[in-house]
Amino acid sequence: MSGPRLTVLADRGQTGALFHLQLDLVRGLPSGLLPDPRSMSVFFGDEAFRGSLDDAWQTARPAKLHGAVLWSLRNADGPVDHVNDSSFGAAFAVLLTELGRTRGNWRGPLRVRRVNPRTSVIGAVNAKNPRVIESVTGYESKLSVVEHGHRVVVPKRDEEEARRHSGQATVVGAVTVEEAAKEVRRLDPRAVSWLGAGVLTVLLAGSVVLWGAASDASEKNNRRAVAAELAAQAVRLKSTEPRTAGLLALAGYQIDSGNKEAKDAVEEVLETNRNTVRSWVADQVIVDVLAVDDAGNRAYTSGADDVIRVWDTRSKRKLAEVPGRAAGLVRGTESGFLAAHDGRDIRLFDASGDEPELEGEVKAPSCIGQYGEIVGMGFTSNGSALTTVWDEGAVTTVDPVTRTVTGCVRLKDIAGNKLLAQLPAGRTAISADVVARYSGPGGGADQAVFLLTTNDVVAVDLRTKKVSALIPGAEVPGEATLVQASHDTVTLATGGGVLAWDRVGRKRIAYPLGGLSSRPEAMEQDGDQVVIAGKSGTAVIPVRPGVDTASEPLSVPTGGRSVAAVRASDGTVVAAGNARVTVLGNQAVQRALPSADLSTGAAFGSGHTLLLTDFTMDTSYGVYTIDLDTKPKPAGAAPPSYEHVTEYSASPAYINDVAISDKFVVAAGQNRGFSAVTVWKRDGTFQQELLMSPVEDRQRKAEERIAAQVAFAPEADVLVARNAVGEVAIWSTKTWDLLGMIPLKSTSTAMAIHGRTGAFTEGTGKQTRVVVVDLVTRKRLGTSTVPDAARLSVAKDGSRLLVYAWTTNVISVLDPSELTAVRKPLKLPPGEPARDVAISPDGRLVASAVGDQVLVHNLTTGQQAMPPLRDSSGGIVVQLTWSLDGAYLTGVTLRPERERKRPGTVNIWKMAEGSLERRMCDWADGGLSDAEWKQYVDESVDYIDLCKDVTG
Repeated sequence: MSGPRLTVLADRGQTGALFHLQLDLVRGLPSGLLPDPRSMSVFFGDEAFRGSLDDAWQTARPAKLHGAVLWSLRNADGPVDHVNDSSFGAAFAVLLTELGRTRGNWRGPLRVRRVNPRTSVIGAVNAKNPRVIESVTGYESKLSVVEHGHRVVVPKRDEEEARRHSGQATVVGAVTVEEAAKEVRRLDPRAVSWLGAGVLTVLLAGSVVLWGAASDASEKNNRRAVAAELAAQAVRLKSTEPRTAGLLALAGYQIDSGNKEAKDAVEEVLETNRNTVRSWVADQVIVDVLAVDDAGNRAYTSGADDVIRVWDTRSKRKLAEVPGRAAGLVRGTESGFLAAHDGRDIRLFDASGDEPELEGEVKAPSCIGQYGEIVGMGFTSNGSALTTVWDEGAVTTVDPVTRTVTGCVRLKDIAGNKLLAQLPAGRTAISADVVARYSGPGGGADQAVFLLTTNDVVAVDLRTKKVSALIPGAEVPGEATLVQASHDTVTLATGGGVLAWDRVGRKRIAYPLGGLSSRPEAMEQDGDQVVIAGKSGTAVIPVRPGVDTASEPLSVPTGGRSVAAVRASDGTVVAAGNARVTVLGNQAVQRALPSADLSTGAAFGSGHTLLLTDFTMDTSYGVYTIDLDTKPKPAGAAPPSYEHVTEYSASPAYINDVAISDKFVVAAGQNRGFSAVTVWKRDGTFQQELLMSPVEDRQRKAEERIAAQVAFAPEADVLVARNAVGEVAIWSTKTWDLLGMIPLKSTSTAMAIHGRTGAFTEGTGKQTRVVVVDLVTRKRLGTSTVPDAARLSVAKDGSRLLVYAWTTNVISVLDPSELTAVRKPLKLPPGEPARDVAISPDGRLVASAVGDQVLVHNLTTGQQAMPPLRDSSGGIVVQLTWSLDGAYLTGVTLRPERERKRPGTVNIWKMAEGSLERRMCDWADGGLSDAEWKQYVDESVDYIDLCKDVTG
């Protein structure tokens, strides 16, 4: 019998949809709840759907069920390709319960009451509240598609609402997953017949079944299952709780040594939070108030324990603690004062040193009512005044030196008749921002900007005391909760995201700003950019249109949930949330290193040895190596330079490509008018020169007499080179005899070598083919047509071959042995075609050279893994090379000159720092605590100190 099935109902807006959900158990595979690859390979579910699967798995995963649980979702037309719904969680949980009941032990086949596939279950589940079915919405559309007598089980609390829309359906309420499972069962005739016909067989095989179950419960399988579950949790939590997510994945990686799912999850967490420079625990409960100095070197935090703490953001070291509650903090740039308020009273500190020194306190002035509270605070008058804005519509100014109140003005006293009529009694303002003037033309005036309880936004000029209306409440979508402003723009936090408003043009700029459609927890506007803190992390979004926000380093929320965030003058963002402080860099962490000198090619050897050409005055004089693990030497005003490790001298020649093995170094190009490859021993001794086709070259044009590509194939003991017309030459690296030529003709010179095989392009245009050849026998092993294929790249383990087609801007991912697709093609962003593509050694990432930047995509998700890597001088990146361990990526460039293309410097990007464990532990600042381990990890696995003695 196949696995259990249920009918599920989906809300598709104005209409509903009816699907059939089925689970199947496949023993022998790692434990997990996975889409059935036979039918669901193109399925896409949103975050809510994926979360419902994870919650269902954690809630109802059968304890004694070993193997992978495959799910499929179908309608009348076949497999469903997308779902945006979280109300399937209860159905998944019921089917998992049924699967454990019918497949989890030897008694399963004897059960005759089974899930009725024509019954529906609607509801959500939550791992934090296991077994209880939670409320959902959308019953009107969901129940509109069921037929007469159809039985629908809903959460007990939704039963009344569901009955109002039930139509022809029979609605039954259930509180728990177990109750729902009982409500959907009925006597299954097939099970009865199976039982009658096979009871003797079952009894005879009982001992075998019991033995198999015990075997499946082996320690190895259990650890694999736990690791897979931890990896799944990590992927789900990677955006909201990145530290926890990364350490759960690392736990899986250590529990089941080298587990690929867990390894990929660690990498995904690090990629998702790539801009996180450092993070540390700042409070045992919560951190919700934050300020930083202008340089971003010190952070001031306060939380649940009514203490202000001072942190060195570079070392994560706590510098000082100051007792007392702080509901708001602001650090003066010019004055060095730190102001802290508790809602009414203000304390002023001299914060010029590591430990703030209390200068004095300022009580709420007499012009403020008994229950008035501060909703905004900031320094004005070039730091010589502190301005506070109150919820009852008042603005006060304080001299921070004398700590005396120098002014107090109330909206109701200065507002015009129209605004005065709109002002409510009592609480007037929800939020406020203090906008300081700046020196220079258009510096404006010090202002207090109010978000009123009516949703209107007004500004008060602190010098003239005039009130101006900025945004009418009717123009604000939904209810606003926060306001930030500059002299030109205003930003408001609403339930649907951030509204950006043009103060001068009195019109909307964007909504939701940056495409972020959830309500921010906090905002800080810094000129024409706004820092947004929220559940998904922290982002920095330009307020004005016309900026390519997608390419900005912090355009996507990162760093985990935050409730406060402040940006320093250098672009660094400090965020607070989940009792932690996180420092986010305005560039991906540890990426660009100093560039290497001009070179026409690059290749990596063992370790981090990089081979480059010695280019001077339009020609190359051999090649040389540098060691990227050695820091470049300062050169005064000039950029730092890398010391040459070994030099391989030669007479002037044109070099197009280079390669390096454990014993030899080669340079391919043109010498004395012939397509040639020069060979040296690794110690720098000249070996010999190899000519590809000297007879034919005499009949060819100069641009055709070039050895364009070269590579070693150590497993076959051969050297492979390809010339400009597509021919391939193969030499023995033992005797340097020419073993043979492969007469491929192509306008592309692409090739990719792995083991004893090589992949090459053949043909032109739509007739281009990818040909795989045995380099020893020189026989063709396979051919596949890929129109306009121009670049090839193969993973280090030979599992994936990339084929880039320039006319469609698509990268196909193939199995090199079968030349069949192993995943959907990767479509690069529209624009100019890529000059080169290169797959990382582990086959996880693909780098594409597009103009002056390099795009790096994750081949699992198809998404960009990091912000674009850019050439520092604006050159065109033409060749990409990964180091053998994937720690470095280099980009050879051409200078952007129209008349004459000359090589530029070689970009060097550091893609990884040390071992996987080292990178995760350094980033997370330690491993899981014993309490966290008990919370997240199955009790069958003893506690592991994940980061103890981690090196590498």
